[in-house]
Amino acid sequence: MRKVSLAIAVMLIAIFFVGCLAVDRKEYTWKIDADGSGTAKIVYKNIFSSGNTEEDMSADDFTSLIDDYIEGTAIDDELPDVKNLKKRLYVEDGLLCGEVTFEFEKLSDIGFYRYKGKGPFMRIVDVVDETYIGTNGDWGGEGFPVVFWPDGTTEFELTTSLGDSQEDGSKTLLGYYEAWEKTGELPDAGDSEE
Repeated sequence: MRKVSLAIAVMLIAIFFVGCLAVDRKEYTWKIDADGSGTAKIVYKNIFSSGNTEEDMSADDFTSLIDDYIEGTAIDDELPDVKNLKKRLYVEDGLLCGEVTFEFEKLSDIGFYRYKGKGPFMRIVDVVDETYIGTNGDWGGEGFPVVFWPDGTTEFELTTSLGDSQEDGSKTLLGYYEAWEKTGELPDAGDSEE
C-alpha cells in the first residue's frame, strides 16, 4: 500500500505542481466490481497557472500541460497498472477542464485498501498537495486524512482542490487552449496572455 500511495502522491505532484499548474476542483469517481476491478474518472475543473512565481509562467504551464500530460506519457508512466487510459481537455462554463478515464484490475492500482480484503474501503487523501472538499463516504478528518466507504459500496466519489484560481497572480489557460485548438501550435516559451 505504501508503494501505491507514494506513486499516487508523486503523480499528483507531477501533474499539477511542475511549474505552476493548479486546479480549482478535482473530482474522482471510481466504479468497482465485486472482484475489485473497475473504471475510474478524474475531472479537473478550471485548470490554471497559479502565479506562485513572480514571472508569468502561464505559457510554459500550458505547454507542459499539452506536451507532458495530454500528448505525452507523464500520466501513463505514473499509472502503469491501468488500461485504456484516455485524456482530454475541454471547456465548460468558460473554464478549461480536463478528464482522465481508465480501467483497473485491482483496488491497489487506484490506492484503495481493505484490511485482509474485508470491511470498509479506505483511501488516503494527499493533504500535503490536495485540500479535501467532499465525498460520498466518511471523511476521517485532517488528523486522519482517510476516506471510508462501507462494505458493499460500488461507486465512490471524492472531491479535492489543488489551488485557488482567485489568488493574486493566477492566470487562466483558456486563451492558450482555444488558440491551440484552432492552430495546433503551442505558445512560445515566456509568452503571456494580455
